[in-house]
Amino acid sequence: MSENWRDAGLDLDLSRLWYLGERNSVADYLRDRGWEVTARPRPEVFAGYGVDFPAGDAGASLRNSLCVTATKG
Repeated sequence: MSENWRDAGLDLDLSRLWYLGERNSVADYLRDRGWEVTARPRPEVFAGYGVDFPAGDAGASLRNSLCVTATKG
């Protein structure tokens, strides 16, 4: 993929965009640092806007993810 982008004039090593180390919950991380955090499942966020969450494969990659909103208190 990087080669294709280079051919188009963008010299970017895409492998450097992924973090392969241990991951922490962003909501817990921010709460531990004094932020006020709300975390909601994506289907719930869609419903809040009156939008149907994509069924089947179309929504599979987001179905178990969270939408996190944080404000510094």
